[in-house]
Amino acid sequence: MPVFEKFFDIKEKAGLGEEETKMVNLDPKELYTVGKLAMYRGTGTGVIAFPGREGDRSLLMPYFGDTEKENWYLTYPSFHVAASKKAMEDPEREELILRIMTAMLSQEGQSCITYGKNMIPYNKDVTLELLPELDNIKSYIEQNKMYIRLASSEMFSISKDMVQRILLGELTTPREAFDAFNVLMAEDQTSGEVVAHVDTAYSNEFTAEHGNVAASAVYNTVRAEAGVDMVFGQSCYISSDVYAGDYTMQDLGYLINNDVGKPVIARMNGDQLAHLVQYTLSLKGNRGAVSNDSTLYVSSGFEMDIAKTEDGYMLNGLTVNGEPMDPEATYSILVCSDYDWYVVDALKAAGCDDYEHDSVHFEAYVVKRLAEKGGQLEEPTDYMTLQ
Repeated sequence: MPVFEKFFDIKEKAGLGEEETKMVNLDPKELYTVGKLAMYRGTGTGVIAFPGREGDRSLLMPYFGDTEKENWYLTYPSFHVAASKKAMEDPEREELILRIMTAMLSQEGQSCITYGKNMIPYNKDVTLELLPELDNIKSYIEQNKMYIRLASSEMFSISKDMVQRILLGELTTPREAFDAFNVLMAEDQTSGEVVAHVDTAYSNEFTAEHGNVAASAVYNTVRAEAGVDMVFGQSCYISSDVYAGDYTMQDLGYLINNDVGKPVIARMNGDQLAHLVQYTLSLKGNRGAVSNDSTLYVSSGFEMDIAKTEDGYMLNGLTVNGEPMDPEATYSILVCSDYDWYVVDALKAAGCDDYEHDSVHFEAYVVKRLAEKGGQLEEPTDYMTLQ
């Protein structure tokens, strides 16, 4: 109940209402960057990536409690491990899995996987250097207090619905909102009605002959629904095989990782696109970097001829429908990857400054095709030649 009471208090004091319900998550950050907001809810990544504004600097502040000891930070661990039950039932495989996890959780292991010196370790025997922008949170790290966060997709969805209804004036008191929240949380959210049927299955495994056919089918669908000439993005955003059969809305969500960066639609010529691809292949130790065949990018609307070398990967050339790409022709391209750590620098390296954020979330294009239109995924294409 105190959460709802505090939200109503903020709503009244800040003058929040219907206008805010139309904003997307990215809007506050953009308003902050141009100096129209004093603060926004973000993470350490936002502090480090802040471009600066007339000598201003960004500071990561805690969620303030009633006393200083009750202040806390919300952080996002990017280290996740999953092992199948079947693997853990095999003693030899279990031992191997635990050896891998021990190595990854060690001082040396975490020093290798962290990027940007903005990762906070949760194990006490590991110390990672922080960037100066995050110096003020060291005291919180030293306290080493943790609170459990329930990462429930149902709770997130219902909470968003409650906030929208409160801002629209449909729920007028904290008690009314609290009761409405609990009613929805008590409902069975697991069954779900079938909203789509996929006729053809596609594998999420990378092969040198066809690339990632599941990712290609999804990216081709996004290109068709977005109305752009081309799409370029990481294959890892397609998080599973495409199976043939019925899908609920939740099942469709599993097709695409819901943290698909912040897609942008750029306008660039063929020469700039070639520079973009080559820059991407040359990245090392960054988000968006290619580390092996399975993390190579997927293209839709054009094909890539890539050579595998001792040092990584190199672009030989680009084609459109098998014909050499015109270096002077202009194309609209939806670029999908981590915005703060990849997209901005990649487009700058390509000499492209004509772009804007895509207002439609990546997976919404697939939902539109499969659920709203009752259609099928576009057929995959052989988008890459890997030599």
